[in-house]
Amino acid sequence: MSAQAPSDAEARAGHAASARLRLCPLDALVLLLAGAALFWLGQGAAERLNYRWNWAAIPQFLIYADAATGELHTGRLLTGLAATIRLSLWAGALALVLGTVAGLMRVSPRLFWRLCGGTYVLSVRNTPPLVLIFLFSYFLSGQLITALGLDAAVTQLPVALHGPARFLFGPLGQMPGFLTAIVTLGLIEGAYVAEIVRAGVQSVESGQWDAASALGFPRWRTLLSVILPQAFRRMLPPLTGQFVSTVKDSAIVSVISIPELTFQAQELVSATYLSFEVWTLVFLLYLGLGLPCSIAARGLEKRLARSDRIDHAGPHITTTPHEDSAMALTGNWFSRMFGKTPQASAPETEANRSDPMAPVVKVYALSTCIHCKKAKEYLDQCGVKYECVHVDQLTGEERKLTVEEVKKFNPSVSFPTIIINGEAVVGFNQEKIDEALKK
Repeated sequence: MSAQAPSDAEARAGHAASARLRLCPLDALVLLLAGAALFWLGQGAAERLNYRWNWAAIPQFLIYADAATGELHTGRLLTGLAATIRLSLWAGALALVLGTVAGLMRVSPRLFWRLCGGTYVLSVRNTPPLVLIFLFSYFLSGQLITALGLDAAVTQLPVALHGPARFLFGPLGQMPGFLTAIVTLGLIEGAYVAEIVRAGVQSVESGQWDAASALGFPRWRTLLSVILPQAFRRMLPPLTGQFVSTVKDSAIVSVISIPELTFQAQELVSATYLSFEVWTLVFLLYLGLGLPCSIAARGLEKRLARSDRIDHAGPHITTTPHEDSAMALTGNWFSRMFGKTPQASAPETEANRSDPMAPVVKVYALSTCIHCKKAKEYLDQCGVKYECVHVDQLTGEERKLTVEEVKKFNPSVSFPTIIINGEAVVGFNQEKIDEALKK
């Protein structure tokens, strides 16, 4: 019997998979019509264009051998691809920093900071990127970089630093223009990252702010230790998608003669007239850069969704108290983002020992929290006797010890935290409370 169960499960899984892959007649008809339309368009284009393809000339644009020495060198397209990768990585990092700062300014309680963040985001998002490219190019390259003496500093770099500088920023003679492209693209993409950060922070439940405030956390510590770890987990998939957009948007800096992939392709087309071959290869190179990132973003999104389902199922692991630190009070960042929430065994009270059949219930709550009030009212309706501790009314060492006790069951220290027969129910959830009481 035990050997038969897995085979039945595998059969059901295989049947479900085959059902998902099965094509209905309408699907087959649509695919057939699409294929026929593509063939007709391709055939008609080939007859009208009278174009002579020359794919044999393409490999030398990726890599070629020196005629005199036989050494291999990177071609113009491969060189442009490397420049695109450098530009995307540096601009993505800058956009993450600028976007995080602007996003936090957008949710600041101070009007001045909200106006500053909103002005930056709205100005960039409502202006064509091409206009911003020219504007920042003329300002940064023509004025600021020259005034700062950056171009002179590049020429005076020690010889030992030439290799690392070329690896990180490309040819030294093109570094000022490359830095201009990084700053410009970072400013453009940072406005979109700012909205992702703002939405991520605002998606965290308000009870987390209330709990941190009740524990005496200042706002900066609440953001750093409580809000951002939870928000960053939700922001990861859209941030990955935004990086893909950064890779695609990097092509726009070709208009200011930055020798990235698109610029190199334009130069090759002007010199060889192999328009279709060059742009087809450029299409494949961009696809090779963006597609893995998109697949990674989709996989990360599924992983986080699966992790959320596991967390909500309530696995219970006995843990020991950690040190009283910002990270300990709110749990480890990595485990908060990717791991499971540890739980601990419930404390035993005199009422529990007197009636071994009665459920052991203890509620950690805030006196001003509406969810805590609803949870206690629901327990009263169920006729359950419980012990309630209002953490915000405690002071000194008593509050510290209570927080440590709550942290054993709920590392995020959010309220209400309801302990029922050793099982922690975080927040007011009637179904989970009922399930825990039945056990």
